[in-house]
Amino acid sequence: MGFFNGLMKSLGFESDSKKQNIQQEELKENATNKAEYDFTNLPKDEEIKEFRPQTQVEIQDIVNLLKDDEIVSVNLQDFDSANYTRALDFLSGAIYVLNGKIKRNGEKTFIFYPNVSEE
Repeated sequence: MGFFNGLMKSLGFESDSKKQNIQQEELKENATNKAEYDFTNLPKDEEIKEFRPQTQVEIQDIVNLLKDDEIVSVNLQDFDSANYTRALDFLSGAIYVLNGKIKRNGEKTFIFYPNVSEE
C-alpha cells in the first residue's frame, strides 16, 4: 500500500483524507480572513422586497430586480442542495458585478444590496 500511495502522490494525486484535511484548513483560513462589512448605512427593511423562488428562472428575475437597484430578500429553502448552491452562486456573482453586499438573514435567507457605496 505504501508503494501505491507514493506512486499516486508522485503523479499528483493525494489520498481523499489528505485532500479533505487540506480543504478543511483552507476553509478555516478563509473564515478567519473574511471581511467584516459595515451594514449600518444600508436602507431600512421596509424598502426590501421579499422572495421565495421555486426555480432558477425566478432567480434570474430577481437578478433583473437587482440590476434595477432593488433591494431583495431571498429565501432559498425550497431548493435542494445542488440547486441551492447554484442559485446562491448566481446571485452572489450578480451582486459582485453590481458592487453590492450580501447579508445573511437566516439559515437559507439572504438580503442582497446592489450598488452599496463604501463610505
